[in-house]
Amino acid sequence: MASFERRSRPTANQAPAEPDDYDLDFRPQVAAKLGIVVVNRDEFEEVEACLACLAPQLELNDARVVVVDVSAEPTSADRVAALLEMDASRDAPPTDAWKSRASLIRARPCRNNSAGLAVALEFLRAENYLFLHASARLRAGAVSALLDAANEVGVAAAAPLIAGGPDAGLAVARFGDWPLDFWTEFQAAVGRPFPMTPPDADFARRATLDCLVVRGDALEAIGGFDSMLGEPFAGADLVRRLRRSGKRVAYAPTAHVEFADDIAAMASPRDAKEAPAFFADRARFYRKSGPRALAIANLAWRLGRAIARVKNMAGLNDRHTHHKAMDRARGGALRGRRKR
Repeated sequence: MASFERRSRPTANQAPAEPDDYDLDFRPQVAAKLGIVVVNRDEFEEVEACLACLAPQLELNDARVVVVDVSAEPTSADRVAALLEMDASRDAPPTDAWKSRASLIRARPCRNNSAGLAVALEFLRAENYLFLHASARLRAGAVSALLDAANEVGVAAAAPLIAGGPDAGLAVARFGDWPLDFWTEFQAAVGRPFPMTPPDADFARRATLDCLVVRGDALEAIGGFDSMLGEPFAGADLVRRLRRSGKRVAYAPTAHVEFADDIAAMASPRDAKEAPAFFADRARFYRKSGPRALAIANLAWRLGRAIARVKNMAGLNDRHTHHKAMDRARGGALRGRRKR
């Protein structure tokens, strides 16, 4: 098992690390047909369960695995390394032989974790890449189905469907706090209409891309992960860039992928119970005001996020000071009411 750790740790405001900042002495000599990148930002148990589902499908698809650990928990990466080292010994049982094809990359937990993914691609150099969140559970045949869909003529990437068909939901994963145009552009890329009202709360929780197969040549054509910001794997941004470069994303209806219940909740500040109402409000706004007004609203949203990011980098968004000011304002309002 190869394990890479950063030699120098830049501050949060510095640019992401270059591949030269990692030790790549253990790079495989022969490129694999499939390189699987598992992002670990939560719990070791999730990575273990994810790898257990992948194990029977690795040898069949000539696959290699790289676990990119971006967890803030100091012992998380060590536990993953211990799990993978079990196969490095000569006494490893035959059922765990796949772990000799697995590696670990320790990435610094920060807002921009694209560096760890860039190193994973540099290490694997595969024909296809499968990006997974640690909470994903790929059932038997899912990897082969995704590969077949991604390697069709004119297709650059493939995503699975929620069980129950396209009427029950679209791409499997969590939506996150992205603008609506990311999702609508993805629907346009794959040729599916955007549902104006979400079918159920499960759709609202699982409506983005934490499970995606991308062809290696298509990923190189858009520059890889060098300019991707935000989440460790921002699937919506990746699909958006693929579509802008003229690539097409397809569905794999026979790929059965599930997500752990404790991690499949919305990666959004809103509570999961409010998710259907949130999407319904956006759908009503879209129908009432049209796509141009929605684009303007999304532009304003991005501008606000950019201003908040700049203020945060400048140290102007001190949460402690902000909460103290809010408490003072709230207390003054209450005192004013009591005086009346």
